[in-house]
Amino acid sequence: MAFRTWDVLQKGRGVDYQIGEETITDFNVLELKTRHSGKIFTKTFTKAKEGKTGADWEWWFRDKNGLWLGFRVQAKIIELESSKFAHLHYYTKKKGANGNSFRVYQSDKLVERALNNSPKRIPLYCLYAQWPNNSVRINWRCGTFGPTPESFGCSILSAFKVINFRNQNETNKLSEIINDLSPWHCLVCCQGYSYNNDGLVTKIYNYWRNVILERDKDEVFSNQIDKESEGDGISSELIEAYNNIEPTRNPPSYVIGLLNNELEEPPTDLNRVTIFSEE
Repeated sequence: MAFRTWDVLQKGRGVDYQIGEETITDFNVLELKTRHSGKIFTKTFTKAKEGKTGADWEWWFRDKNGLWLGFRVQAKIIELESSKFAHLHYYTKKKGANGNSFRVYQSDKLVERALNNSPKRIPLYCLYAQWPNNSVRINWRCGTFGPTPESFGCSILSAFKVINFRNQNETNKLSEIINDLSPWHCLVCCQGYSYNNDGLVTKIYNYWRNVILERDKDEVFSNQIDKESEGDGISSELIEAYNNIEPTRNPPSYVIGLLNNELEEPPTDLNRVTIFSEE
């Protein structure tokens, strides 16, 4: 899917046509369901909208051992003309009690919605990317597959990293964030975090803790705590909750409903739910 996404974006670049992120998401989910119709379940709820960029997407993984792991996701697409993720730091304006307006950033809300729910979800960005030959240098860390830029067609990025980039002059250039991206196949394909009879969820969880969470710990959390002391940023309670996320055996009721083909409305800030089942 990452290679196909890269190819579509490359075609768009060739004719100066910007593809939308919803289009890419729809085609990817359709292709995944076509290939694995009995293991991938998805539902889109059209009433859930949040400004011009859409509401959140949830990924739920279920393995053969009955474990579940959830991600709360925002998808963003590269702006082909500028090679930036133009909506990475999307925000709305609200008025406070004193009448002054303030910014409400989508990345902050994503983290809050992911970690204030039970069970807690991992807040994540899914980035659709493509670049001209040799214009971006990648640091290939995968030991399972050989280096291929096309693998970054669908990439994942921690929501905490996005917040950190925002605090660093709202960085959204591909060339400046590329070293913090991972191809999305790393979540499920990496052989370095799977042992003996581990199921899919344990493999994903191990990758998240040992790679994504470790990157966050390098600098993001300390910066967030500094921002909190200034009356801004993500609270230390949410950071602690993020550090303590564990797989669960009890996903939300609407996830079980989707799995059993029983329609149940999710929260209004949720646009799409996709289940990936190992069974």
